[in-house]
Amino acid sequence: MGVVYATRSITSEVVIPFLREHSCTITDRDIRWLYEEASKGRMTSASFWRRLGLDPSVEAECLRRYVLMPGLSEFLAWARESFDGLYMLTNDVTEWSEALRGRFDLDRWFDDVLVSGDLGIRKPQRRAFRALVDRAGVTAVEMVFVDDKIANLDAAAALGMRTVHLAPREEAESDHAHAPDLAHLRLHLES
Repeated sequence: MGVVYATRSITSEVVIPFLREHSCTITDRDIRWLYEEASKGRMTSASFWRRLGLDPSVEAECLRRYVLMPGLSEFLAWARESFDGLYMLTNDVTEWSEALRGRFDLDRWFDDVLVSGDLGIRKPQRRAFRALVDRAGVTAVEMVFVDDKIANLDAAAALGMRTVHLAPREEAESDHAHAPDLAHLRLHLES
C-alpha cells in the first residue's frame, strides 16, 4: 500500500468503509486486529469475512476498490530494465495479494513477491527483510528499498539497504531519501 497501490492504509481507506457500507458494527480496532491476523496467515480470507459477519463472496467487491499508483506500469517497465531484480515485500492477506496481482497483471514485473500472509510475519519485523534479502540472493547493501512507512524504511536501513520514502512532500523524512511520486522516484534512482 502506498507504493504499488494508491491506498496508503488498506484498513482505514478501503476495508473499514466497505464494512460500514455492509452494516458491520465491529469496532475499527477489532477490524484492524483481524486484518493483521489474516495478513500474518493466521486465518484465511474467508475466515476473516466470516468473523466480520459477512459472506466471503463480498471479497471481490471490496478488492475492486484498490487502485494502482499513478504511473506504476511505466515505472515498473523502466525498473525492470534498469535493475538486476525487482521484488515486492508486502503486508497483505495471501488471497488478496494473489487476486490483486492477477487483476493488475503485476507478477510479470517482479522476480518474486513475498507476502506477509505466506511468511507469517509483517514488515517492519527484521525477519521479513531477511527473507527478502535471501530471496533476492544479494546482500542488503546492494538493495534499494522503497516504502511509504517510516518504520519499514528504518528496518530496511538497519540491515544496510538504501531507502527511499515514497510519500507526499509534507511527509518527507530526513533520515531517508524522499520521492513524492513515482516520477520523482525514478529521477532519484537514476542519479
